[in-house]
Amino acid sequence: EIINDGNTTTYRNKTYQTDNFVAVRIRLTINLGQQPDGVGPADFHTWRFEGLILENTLQADSGRVELVQCAARKIEVHSIDYESPVITAHGCLFKSLQAARGLTQLEYCTVLEACLSEIVNASDCIFLGLIRKDHPTEQAPLKGCLRYSRVARQQLKGGMRYTEVNHARVVMFSHTFGKRSCGVLHPSCPQKITQGAEDKTEMGAYHNQYYSLLADAVVDKLNDYLPVGTDAVVIPDQRLLEIAD
Repeated sequence: EIINDGNTTTYRNKTYQTDNFVAVRIRLTINLGQQPDGVGPADFHTWRFEGLILENTLQADSGRVELVQCAARKIEVHSIDYESPVITAHGCLFKSLQAARGLTQLEYCTVLEACLSEIVNASDCIFLGLIRKDHPTEQAPLKGCLRYSRVARQQLKGGMRYTEVNHARVVMFSHTFGKRSCGVLHPSCPQKITQGAEDKTEMGAYHNQYYSLLADAVVDKLNDYLPVGTDAVVIPDQRLLEIAD
């Protein structure tokens, strides 16, 4: 479904936010707001994506990109803006992100590899790779704020402010983008991740699905009926990952 509303175009999965959600995969490379010199105005247009899987690169020379409950291989925005986000995402899984001359704003997101941005504001997110300000070096952004998030142990702080940031080991069913259950936290993942968000639930892209909370609830319920000295644990059956889409 495509919705045009003034200066914003929304691409929405019709089953998004319904009980009968069906994944919609876009396999084409997406080029938006293209400019001859590769850089255009940030206010040119806003493109919004809801409930979609972007299996290839999305590149915007101008404008802003917003994503909600999406999975995306690579988002690259070239427009310049240090005050308002050129990339905004909520509840998304990314392989990589890039806004080399702009502000990136993330909430409940998981980034599997590099996040490259001049400024990063992130809350309740998981970063497996480094957050950098540009390509040539590992220099961190000179400005930004990370709160209730996980970053790599070797991450340089730069000018970013930290609030409740940790370096805990992240255990997922898969770290490979495009593979079934990529980004889903394994029951053996440390509580600093599964209960590390501001609301004491899991960080990252699947926060709104509450998978870790549901697993803990099952264990708590079973413990009510088990003999004293016996503890229940969740052991995932890997065969479930072999079920065809």
